[in-house]
Amino acid sequence: SLALLETGAFAEAWPHYEYGLSLGDRHKRDHSIPAWKGEEGKKVVVYGEQGIGDEIMFAQFIPDLIKKSEKIFIECHPRLVKLFRRAFPDNPVHGTRKDEKIHWLEPGMADCSVAMGSLPLYLGPEFPKRTFLSADPKPPELQRPLIGIHWFGGHKRTRRDLRSIPLMDFLPILRLKNASFISL
Repeated sequence: SLALLETGAFAEAWPHYEYGLSLGDRHKRDHSIPAWKGEEGKKVVVYGEQGIGDEIMFAQFIPDLIKKSEKIFIECHPRLVKLFRRAFPDNPVHGTRKDEKIHWLEPGMADCSVAMGSLPLYLGPEFPKRTFLSADPKPPELQRPLIGIHWFGGHKRTRRDLRSIPLMDFLPILRLKNASFISL
């Protein structure tokens, strides 16, 4: 699937991408409810199952899932809760992806669940071209701009070398005196 995605053969790639859930390459969360397979009018738990960057990337499909569902519940990495609550204000967002047990999901609350990485299979195949995330409208008071840099990503098996930038390449920017920087 990854080779097909690299070549842009999205429609052909997404069905194969699903094998990652059964092979353990992608984390399958047990919500004790059936898997969502693209049906309309369902109450759906959509959960992140990869890295934070992948959760953000696949969250582009959540607006389409909202249109197709009766109700959705978003389970994400704890660091994404505020961002996703701003992006999807009418939907409950729970930062419990890393928790072993799910305490917020009560029996009958949802009909099914789906991994965020599975959304393109049912709502794709192309990634939507939309803006859906926004910065905090009330950031903390700062003397100078705060700039976050994400310079290192992935794992050895996910081609970290292609997903990272040497920190030294940022030196011209990091030397700016009128900004503060945070490593994301």
